[in-house]
Amino acid sequence: MPRLVDKPEWERAAARSVKRLAKTAQISGLSVKAHLGKVRLRFRPPGEKEQGVPLPFQWSEHDWDDAYTRIRNIVALMREGHSLKAAADIADGRSQTSRPSWEAAVNAYEIQKTQFGNAIQSKTWNSDYKPPLTELISLMEQKDAPRDGNEVIECLVIRYDPGSRTRNIRVDSVTSFLKYCVERLRFADAWRPTESRAKFVGRKPKDALDYKADPLADVDILKLIAELSGTEAGQRWSNVLKLMAVYGLRGIAEVAALETRVDPRTKEPYMFCCYEKRSGKGVTKPRKVRPLPLLDADGKEVDWQLLELMVNGRLLLPSLQDKYSMQTFLRRKSVWTELKKDMASHGLNLQGKSFRDSYSLRAHEMGVSAEHAALSMGHSLETHLRHYPWADGASADRDFERARNARKT
Repeated sequence: MPRLVDKPEWERAAARSVKRLAKTAQISGLSVKAHLGKVRLRFRPPGEKEQGVPLPFQWSEHDWDDAYTRIRNIVALMREGHSLKAAADIADGRSQTSRPSWEAAVNAYEIQKTQFGNAIQSKTWNSDYKPPLTELISLMEQKDAPRDGNEVIECLVIRYDPGSRTRNIRVDSVTSFLKYCVERLRFADAWRPTESRAKFVGRKPKDALDYKADPLADVDILKLIAELSGTEAGQRWSNVLKLMAVYGLRGIAEVAALETRVDPRTKEPYMFCCYEKRSGKGVTKPRKVRPLPLLDADGKEVDWQLLELMVNGRLLLPSLQDKYSMQTFLRRKSVWTELKKDMASHGLNLQGKSFRDSYSLRAHEMGVSAEHAALSMGHSLETHLRHYPWADGASADRDFERARNARKT
């Protein structure tokens, strides 16, 4: 007699689950089996020849949950009148007659992102989401369009440097959109990305330039501002740079959201930033921003009277509607480009964010705690310590120095 092989419990449970699914859907003759190490879905209606389609899942307990989700989608399509093969093609995103409307999906996703949940601002949609998703629509209209979510992301990010900020943003935007399509718009499971985010973003080569901003020395900021102030436009932009450097602001978005308020206890005016930075982790709260004046070459504080000018409405600023306007202005100034080249020759990178980073460094050099610096800069302590390596070190150095001095005395 042939030897009987006892099937693993998960295989028996898999067969039972497909049988129950078929019974509920009133589709008789549906079953599942292993074929060449993969899952094969079989369908044999009474009195007809057996049909079968391979599914892109290993015949294993580990892959069974994903395989069952695909089978459930196929059964739902069969109930709508599709044949087994057509239903499998649609569920896999390979049907030419049932192609999803990517343009409609992008429009629906824009409404979802800007109107519901942790809603983002329109300018964030236009800068971070609209460009890659508009490109996605064109990509999916091509004859050799991608066949799954992983391929879509790869096509949309490949021309950007591995590990770059643009690539990071694109990966996040397209991944969240594709998941929305599968989970909310019932696109085929094939469009859900399965590779890790780290794989799509990639890593910078060891010899690649690091594009993070580096802080500016106070004397360099003072020299830059002095040379930019020769024209009316230069004076207005110099005021922007002064505010960013003295108050540690994120850029012109926070400068535009700056206002003065009066402390009800001391009756003294102070600067308040109404800007709310939205991200996947939540929304940063509007906050009081505290000044840290720069020191000149003689070690004396430079007082630009920014608060007083702001209170009296005499602090002249340029139009701050275009978030790229400051970059455009600075790129046209030789003093900026020469400073940028000089810093690059020392392995440092000058960006608009350098003024904010200078504020952080100045705070820790003056003994401001990392917690209080983070509070004024409008982010969490965790974010502060992660982005500013001197934050931890400065506090630690001071603590150790105090401990040594205490032992000596």
